[in-house]
Amino acid sequence: MFVWGACNLKGMTKSRTVRSMVAVIASGLTVFLGAGSVASAQKTAPSTETSQVTTSSTGLGSSYFDATRTTIGTGRGATTFVDAFMQTLVRPRIAPVGANDWTCKPTAEHPNPVILIHGTWENAYDNWSGLAPQLKKDGFCVYTPNLGRADLWNKGGLGSLLPNTFGVAPIEHSVDQLSQVIEAVLRSTGAKQVDLVGHSQGGVIARYYAKFGGGADTAQPERNKVGKIITLGATNHGTTLGGMVKEKKSIDALGSAAEQGTTSNQGLATEQDSATAQAVPQETSASGETPRSDGGATSSSAADRAELRQWFGGAAGAQQERGSEFIRKLNEGGETLPGIDYTIIATKYDGISTPYDATFLRAGEGATVRNITMQDGCEEDRSDHMTMFYSPRSVDIVRNALDPQLVPNGTIRCEAHGNVWGSR
Repeated sequence: MFVWGACNLKGMTKSRTVRSMVAVIASGLTVFLGAGSVASAQKTAPSTETSQVTTSSTGLGSSYFDATRTTIGTGRGATTFVDAFMQTLVRPRIAPVGANDWTCKPTAEHPNPVILIHGTWENAYDNWSGLAPQLKKDGFCVYTPNLGRADLWNKGGLGSLLPNTFGVAPIEHSVDQLSQVIEAVLRSTGAKQVDLVGHSQGGVIARYYAKFGGGADTAQPERNKVGKIITLGATNHGTTLGGMVKEKKSIDALGSAAEQGTTSNQGLATEQDSATAQAVPQETSASGETPRSDGGATSSSAADRAELRQWFGGAAGAQQERGSEFIRKLNEGGETLPGIDYTIIATKYDGISTPYDATFLRAGEGATVRNITMQDGCEEDRSDHMTMFYSPRSVDIVRNALDPQLVPNGTIRCEAHGNVWGSR
């Protein structure tokens, strides 16, 4: 999830991470505009590298969306977000090494294909060039779709001026596209279930698909299409964006879910159930006002501000603000679903999905939840929102969640890892 809140310049000093990401995007715009006009790029034919990137026609029911061709070609590899981001300015739809092999067949050891879901203003390559190659090496069938592209005039936000920013369309559109990808993966592999890994918005896309997109059968969990959901810095209860989105001062118990169990020296929290889960505080609206029962803001001015933010930052960004109707709907009636195993990963240096521990979930009936802070047992890792998915520690935590025998708890790496600019 990126910087839709950057339009709130008054609050910019509150988040160093957000300021950093503004600089990344500004650099990208400079590079891209220097190579050619945005207008000409947006008119590229659908059959070229930038199809599905420069048109908003890839939303619900679009004939342009091909679930098996959301990426074209494979990148040379990257070990940092900034490097991968810059590569995709030239080739917006490249896939990470090891991903999107539609001839892959699951093994008995790893029967569930793994689908990696990028966040807001991100793409398959810059989000997953650190994790996808490792999972492929581990023997998984790995898929990294590009989802949720919209142009500026369809509230894709300023980021849509770049050819490589996805995850800006209304989240429901991305969920619909993910559903098509999952069906294609199940047909291709013959698998009965998939495991979903999502960063930031990607985490709530996974949860929304499971709850509303046909991914789970609450009456017969054995028929679920989703086995595991693993999230990194997900906006599960909305974000205050480092203080840019105001909230009530009375909210002081965020992250209580993190205290539900004692973490090991590997930073792996104990499993929770509905009997031990503590309450996550009530969300407030993006304007800092308590939402009405229908989820709307209490004043027309708040609605006007929300509309403006959508034009600047994209519809998906606005949906992830704390107290939004989307977040309310996502968590209403329970945060988990029977038969799904959840692993929720956070970094305390997250300056975008904030407060960082608001990502944690409460386990409901029939589900298991592990809430993990990367720094528990590893203070050396100072990953932020935009580097956590390249951290060796988070890579191992994901691998452990997918297959505990592959990476036992005692072998999860603890290495120094910095923020988006490499500072440690």
